[in-house]
Amino acid sequence: MNLALAQECRAERAVLDGEIVCLDKAGNSQFTNLFFRRGEPRFYPFDLLMLDAEDLRYFPLAERKRRLRGAVPHEAERLLYCDHIEERGEHLFRLACKRDLEGIVAKRKFDPYLLDNAKWYKIRNRNYSQWAGREKLFERDALPIPVGTTGTRVHQQAISCCCLTLENRPAK
Repeated sequence: MNLALAQECRAERAVLDGEIVCLDKAGNSQFTNLFFRRGEPRFYPFDLLMLDAEDLRYFPLAERKRRLRGAVPHEAERLLYCDHIEERGEHLFRLACKRDLEGIVAKRKFDPYLLDNAKWYKIRNRNYSQWAGREKLFERDALPIPVGTTGTRVHQQAISCCCLTLENRPAK
C-alpha cells in the first residue's frame, strides 16, 4: 500500500496524518473489514506535517490543509483527500451519527500541529455500531467519550498508526 500511496502523492517526501479505512458499498468505513484485511484499504490524509524538506507542524492548520490539497491528486484511487467543514460542526456530527460513523474531529484552523499542546477534540458517536473490541485494541477506556465532553489527550499509539511517511521517489 505504501508504494501505491507514494506513487499517487505529488511530493518527493511527505509525512501525512490520516486514517486507513476499508469502505463498504455505501462508502462508509468498516473497521472489521480493515482489521481482518477484507477489502482494499484507502488512506484519507487530513493533515500534512512535512512536505519535501519543509516542516509544516508550526504552520496553521488552514495552510497545512491547503498544501495537502495540492499534494493529493483528485484522480487518486488509494490516497483520498479528507476535506473539512467550517462552522457547521453540529450538523456534521449529526450526519456522522446518522451514517453510523465513529465521530468527528474538531480542530482550530489557525493552530499548529503540536502533540504536547494539542487543541483538537475527538467527538465520538456513542451509538457507533463498531465500538466492540476497539477499546481494548487501542487501549482506550471502555466507554466512548460522549458528545459535549472532550479531552485534549492525544493517543500516541493511534497517531503512530495513522502517520505515514512517503519518500524516495521522484516527484510527480
